[in-house]
Amino acid sequence: MEKLRTAVLSVTLSLSAALCAGAEQRDTVRVSDFGAEADSYTNAVEAIRKAIDACRNKPGAVLSFEPGRYDIWPEGAVRKEIYISNTSSEVECPSKVKTIGLHLYGLEGVTIEGNGATLMMHGSITPIAVDSCVDVTLSDFSVDFERPGGSELTYAGVTPGKIIVNTHRDTRYDIKGRRLRLIGEGWSTEIPHCIKYTPSDRHFQYSHDWGVLSQCDVEELSPGRLQFTVPEDFLPEEGATLTIRDIIRREVGMLNIHSRNTRLENLNVRYMPVY
Repeated sequence: MEKLRTAVLSVTLSLSAALCAGAEQRDTVRVSDFGAEADSYTNAVEAIRKAIDACRNKPGAVLSFEPGRYDIWPEGAVRKEIYISNTSSEVECPSKVKTIGLHLYGLEGVTIEGNGATLMMHGSITPIAVDSCVDVTLSDFSVDFERPGGSELTYAGVTPGKIIVNTHRDTRYDIKGRRLRLIGEGWSTEIPHCIKYTPSDRHFQYSHDWGVLSQCDVEELSPGRLQFTVPEDFLPEEGATLTIRDIIRREVGMLNIHSRNTRLENLNVRYMPVY
């Protein structure tokens, strides 16, 4: 009987060890092995794409990022025609081709393990698409944009005929013909949509303020501080903030399509595009 107990215990331990070994032996695909270097400020999109491709024939693999920042530009990203609801019409934006930073396609049981990394997007791009996948997990990373698609202006001084605004540190602009133009990385705001936040009542509302400011002469007092010459009866609330973006929705924030059991764990999304 003692020999039988010993044999059963031995088989049980062997089985447990085999299961643990199987869990530990999940294939790990490191983006660094394909040339994606954290904090290099170089375009990592092709290296990440190759790493994703390497996971396609490895069900259950872990796609691993080292901690740090990875910059992703449209150049070299996957481009795919996708029809998405609540985006711009065929008249406003005839092309339905999306530019995708991380195109997770045809993966099974794969975990994207960020280890606290930041994926810094550039230009007009859809950060992530989970496309035709099963049991994919996105874990422990942040998504951000070097230049968000929305621009922010805050009224810093309001007097009859003169208004001073401060721009958000992420808002970029130039002045042409004494008119303010909001610009980004490879794009500019062509058909603006404006929402105003007023601190007195803590309300957000659609606003025509940008329609006024965009047609008024402006001068730069210092970087990020602008003075507009406006009609004397234009007296918005001091401290109010305008958010201006292009109304044409060329890209989206994150897409989950033809997939099931997609899990998001400990993600920090600082900005997603609606342009």
